[in-house]
Amino acid sequence: FWIDSFNAFYDFSNKILPKTFNDFLSDHIFYNSHVRVNKKTIFYDRWYNRGISQICDLVDENGSFLSLTDFNDMYQLNITFLEYYGVVTSLGKYLNFLDIKKEISTPDGPKPTKNLLPPLLKFYLRLGGKVSDHAVIDRELDTLHVFTYVNLKGKKINY
Repeated sequence: FWIDSFNAFYDFSNKILPKTFNDFLSDHIFYNSHVRVNKKTIFYDRWYNRGISQICDLVDENGSFLSLTDFNDMYQLNITFLEYYGVVTSLGKYLNFLDIKKEISTPDGPKPTKNLLPPLLKFYLRLGGKVSDHAVIDRELDTLHVFTYVNLKGKKINY
């Protein structure tokens, strides 16, 4: 009985799509058919045990995704770049699929939010690029360097 009930709820909840950004933020992360890493729905025990279960748990007060450092500090975790950005990238794809504006309702009206990833890195990821889980902080240039690999063999790239 309980397995059938859970499966019915799972199917039902994955058919109802958020209509606003606030609805998107209140959606669940785990076992969400629209949130996939390596083509699989996810569940991370460590995240769940720290109280992370909804998309809003990964977002700051401006509606932007937390940086990996802020996320690790806030939840006292030590997860890798790939684990975190795998989820964040999937959530970004989900938000694009929904085609809703990225804004948070405030008493003064909607507040636009910023993009998380730099455009060039987004482009590499769309090409199927892979990103290292190791980053190097360059304090002199005030930036972060990550190794990115894109296999261009057999791909047609239009400028």
